[in-house]
Amino acid sequence: MMKVATIAYNNVAIQLSVEEVEFFLKLVQEVQQVIPNSFTTRVAVSPRQARGFFESILQEIKQSGESLMTISFSFQEIFLLQHLLNEACHGIVINDFQIKLGKSQEETKELLHCVCKVTKEMEGLKEARRASYMPSPSNLPKLKEAKKCCLEADGYLITFYIRKLMSSKNVVNLFIVLNIGTTELVAFSISSVPKPIEVEDLCALIKTCEQYIELSDQELAALESPFQIFNSSIFQLHTLETDITSDNEKYAIVNFMLPLAHSRHSIVKPFIGVKGAVTFRNICSFTSSLRKILTE
Repeated sequence: MMKVATIAYNNVAIQLSVEEVEFFLKLVQEVQQVIPNSFTTRVAVSPRQARGFFESILQEIKQSGESLMTISFSFQEIFLLQHLLNEACHGIVINDFQIKLGKSQEETKELLHCVCKVTKEMEGLKEARRASYMPSPSNLPKLKEAKKCCLEADGYLITFYIRKLMSSKNVVNLFIVLNIGTTELVAFSISSVPKPIEVEDLCALIKTCEQYIELSDQELAALESPFQIFNSSIFQLHTLETDITSDNEKYAIVNFMLPLAHSRHSIVKPFIGVKGAVTFRNICSFTSSLRKILTE
């Protein structure tokens, strides 16, 4: 059965064999024979376009000399697969199904289920990307499967929206919203573009935060300033110093930064960020929530 490698909002990489591509070519032929006049309407491309698409993939795999090859499908191309499979499973009747196509109806339904999950995830990623350009809280991405955890500072709030990807257990999609508290001078929020991030990297963030919390006062004082908690192209988190509030609660001065744009000539990449006090209690709450999301 075809294997999904990676999924993005505009394309998906799928591992296919010669036999699987030949199955789709046979499927085009059978669907065309049953609905010759409505094929283009129901499948969204003409029979000639559908055949040409699969024939080009078949030729590419055969020329590679490999039995399997990872093929990149655009959003429109993956919908071609979905439409064809949907016609075979629910739209038309194909007599002697397994003899003509080389797969049973149950196997074909499993393929359809897999493709539908892919298109659903691509639509979710596309919606998140579109929403990310509108940083207002009312325009946050409506990701049904997204989980969130918050790092609350004195004057700002960082919210991580995390969505697990069907294509990988080791990568999640991360969408960050930075809300700046309301004052007489400023009140705004900014959101990142949804980005895939390694689960291992987020686990390293948790581990570093926890190690930082566990340091003694002497060890904290001996740290270089700023002390790097996390540093990537997605976000940066550094601590500057620690102290105790009037309520005898330990806190750290934290710098949080998001990439703003690509720099001209790649000299220094510009970031936008905030600096504020974060209690150790809030850091612990953040790491606990993040760990729960990653282990669920």
